[in-house]
Amino acid sequence: MPLVHTRVASVNTMIGAAPSTTPITTAEPSTLFDSFEATATDPSYATLTATATSSTQYATQGTHSLQVVMAANQPYPTLKWTFSTPKDWSMYPGLVVDIYNPQTVPVTFYGRIDDSSSYTQTDTVTLLPQALTSVLLPFSEPLPAKLNLKTGARLPGYAVMALGGAPVNTTSVSGFRFFVNTTNGSAITLYFDNLRLVDGYASMSGAASAVALLYQGIVDKYGQFTKETWTGKVLQDSDLNAPETLPMPPSDRDIYGGANNYTGSTATGYFHTTKLSNGNWWFVDPLGKLFFSIGMDTMGSQAWGGSTQTARVPTYIGPESGTAGGVAGLDRTAWFTSLPTSTDPLAIFYGRQSGEGYFCDVTSQQDCAFDFFSANLQRKYGSSFISQWNLSSVNRLYAWGFNTMGDFSDPVMERTIGSSGQKIPYTIKVLINHAADYNNITVPVTGFGRGGAMPDPWDSNFEAAVEAEMNLTLNTDTNDSPSLITNDPYMLGYFVDNEMPWTNAPYASTAASDGSDDLNYFPLVYGVIETANANQPAKVAFANIMGGQYTTIANMNAAWGTSYTSFTDFRNHTNVPPMTPAMRADFSNFLRRYAEKYYILVAQAVHAVDTNHLYLGSKYSVFTPEVVKACSEFADVISFDTYASTLTAANYPTTLSTMNKPSIVAEYHFGAPDRGGFNGGLAPVATQTQRGVAYDQYLRSVYANPLFIGAQWYQYQDEMITGRQSDGENYPIGFVTITDKVYSELSNAARTTNGYVYDTTNGGRAH
Repeated sequence: MPLVHTRVASVNTMIGAAPSTTPITTAEPSTLFDSFEATATDPSYATLTATATSSTQYATQGTHSLQVVMAANQPYPTLKWTFSTPKDWSMYPGLVVDIYNPQTVPVTFYGRIDDSSSYTQTDTVTLLPQALTSVLLPFSEPLPAKLNLKTGARLPGYAVMALGGAPVNTTSVSGFRFFVNTTNGSAITLYFDNLRLVDGYASMSGAASAVALLYQGIVDKYGQFTKETWTGKVLQDSDLNAPETLPMPPSDRDIYGGANNYTGSTATGYFHTTKLSNGNWWFVDPLGKLFFSIGMDTMGSQAWGGSTQTARVPTYIGPESGTAGGVAGLDRTAWFTSLPTSTDPLAIFYGRQSGEGYFCDVTSQQDCAFDFFSANLQRKYGSSFISQWNLSSVNRLYAWGFNTMGDFSDPVMERTIGSSGQKIPYTIKVLINHAADYNNITVPVTGFGRGGAMPDPWDSNFEAAVEAEMNLTLNTDTNDSPSLITNDPYMLGYFVDNEMPWTNAPYASTAASDGSDDLNYFPLVYGVIETANANQPAKVAFANIMGGQYTTIANMNAAWGTSYTSFTDFRNHTNVPPMTPAMRADFSNFLRRYAEKYYILVAQAVHAVDTNHLYLGSKYSVFTPEVVKACSEFADVISFDTYASTLTAANYPTTLSTMNKPSIVAEYHFGAPDRGGFNGGLAPVATQTQRGVAYDQYLRSVYANPLFIGAQWYQYQDEMITGRQSDGENYPIGFVTITDKVYSELSNAARTTNGYVYDTTNGGRAH
């Protein structure tokens, strides 16, 4: 039977107006629930399609553990506890159990807690092979989205389960269970011990204790994770200036980073593209040399807070209003162990919402944010750090073998000349998607899509708005001297908009004929039909296109199985009828027409303002063949944000080779959580060494693809573990840390692979 509960003294911690910022590094003290010292007939638990026996192996509390053999070919073999009288566990933040996995493969492990109203909260975690794991099942884990984070904090030494399902009433817990899924699989053996309830903290509910357990005091004065240490972690200001040795840059390149020995076509003085007789596409640099873009995104700075230029990595500190990407009512004050006072020179890196203001009172002012990265740069370089940091960054890129500053980079850095007199070609970002001068279509979120607003290109104000955004961007980026960009041979081209919700998934092929993916494939078309405004320009265009195709509404009704009285009546309806094969074909045609309308107007606006440079597309994270085909007809280059282990044919439309335009990977990365991060970003690996290996494999796969003419890494610096201000993204995916320390394993690997780009004997690009 279970041991008598022995309460261990609670940590005397309080979060209030003056919160403690002491880091919490353990889920102890705790209250023991069961140490499994009794026999296998212990009545406190039961099993379903599993067998439990007492064992002396892998015990962590006392001398016995509980060996549970989960039967093969079962959906959910289970170890469970059921309480005849519900328990009040509202004072506890969670439950911990030690589990040994003797298998040679990872095991996906599930936890579930139920209340007396039959609400169920299910959690999951991965048990590493042949390893002991202390699994923390939070009862009311603060979901990352509720904390304005993409991924939640880690508690070193514990595997924190990810929540799912409905939240439970912890004042009335009726039971809990652990289980696995062996459907179509072998039996799984696990050893359980030291099942315990994590004690709450004084003056806190269990829910508040859960937040404190994972987040209290997690950030030090330099923006680093407090609960771990690692080689290169900054402990004092002098650590920021540790010596840094750069490699020699590649020697086989011209001043633009093109191949010294490979002539592509006649020099035009600006970048353009060409397709060689072997089928390989290339950029051609201003000297006429073949050029493959090896890029780095987010290079540069912007105005923020009280500083004229910063490195733009603000993260929320104080209470949030729910605007500007925040979560209403969220107060993160206790997450930070040390913040500058109002008289500290670093107080200029505070800001509110879009950046106005100087110091904010983090205990009372909403949306107070702080830029740790810029503060670290000022500690390192002094108050005029921007020029020195720009120079350092350009020198790094050049030495590492990068030849492009990619998307979201800043012209202040892009115009920086390195110590050897080198400049690096660059791109310009133009964002028009959220302009207020024209109507948008609301794209519904379905499946795993992102939804959002899409510009209505049939709106008569759209093209003028695009051209206005082009001019505004150029004037802003050059202090009203746009010719600094439009006449600059180092400028590669323009990315316009970003990861637009054309669809809700990346589709290499057209929509399935069985209709299984219609809603995910055509959310934009659904959004047009569902808009209540019958005079929405896109809806009017759809009706006109259908009128031109079918001539009469009777013909359309016959094809669609509908009963509209006129094409005007079609516009007045907001419900999407059941799909027919003819409808699916018409949706496909309209999606293509929509994309064509958008891309031709954007291309015209780009080249009306700048006749010298390339239009690089809109960077797809989701796409369909119809949309990409439309882009290929008007853009100079098609751009994809492709997060994968390597670039394969599954990452772009199967018809891409027929489109007669080159493509570029505008974003990719690999992250690892082994130096204070919480995750590995969108393409995770385990260690910094593995990041270098993954970089090599990915870039070589792009070298080998004749359709792609570059790959640009996202991004230069890590994101804050507490998330960027706009959306809480908190990935450790930089070449440098939040303290501007280089990840040498990654940079060294990149220098080697980057140096092979024009060397076909070492896997470089064929020419």
